[in-house]
Amino acid sequence: MAMTNRIIVLIFSVSFLFTAAATAQESLSGIKAGINLATITGDTDADKALRAGLSLGVFTKLPITDMFAIQPELLYNSKGVKYSYNNILAQGESKVKLHYIELPIKLLFEVTDDFDIQFGPYLSYLVQAKVDTDAEILGFYDIDNEDELDRDNFNGFDYGLVGGISFNFEPLLIGVNYSLGLIAIAKDDKPAENFVGNGKNSVLQLYLGIKF
Repeated sequence: MAMTNRIIVLIFSVSFLFTAAATAQESLSGIKAGINLATITGDTDADKALRAGLSLGVFTKLPITDMFAIQPELLYNSKGVKYSYNNILAQGESKVKLHYIELPIKLLFEVTDDFDIQFGPYLSYLVQAKVDTDAEILGFYDIDNEDELDRDNFNGFDYGLVGGISFNFEPLLIGVNYSLGLIAIAKDDKPAENFVGNGKNSVLQLYLGIKF
């Protein structure tokens, strides 16, 4: 936990310094929305697949030079994974849904006026965790429900790296991001560790944005 706190402080400190350096330049803001194709990395015996989720939020672009800018964002991101099983006891699937409030801080390199490359850290806070199960037990007992999971099973903060590209069609943006968590989702020796192991968040995101 001490290491987590140090990472969090570092991310916010770097964000403050870059933002302060960029405030003298002309900035612009916007909104963005997209689809997350999420999974959980790590070693588990389960059959995993991508789970579709939603991403919504706002961003501010703070130019540093003609080619570089800092872009902090504040997002709601739905992550998780879909597990499938087909054995003598049960057939079906379970979707682990992890809902985060996320703060990416990206460095933008503007290759052309219409295209840029983005990279930076992110910090997110777990708001809610759920599991949605649709299964048949022993061939006759159906389960179709969504249950909220105890947040104490999970690390409250997640941090990692995010990178991507963006195409600019004023005032529209079209982009692709990939983010990878650097900390295990589940806490050690908690029930959630039994089904996600030491897995970390992994998300491919497709989004549209509008600049103001």
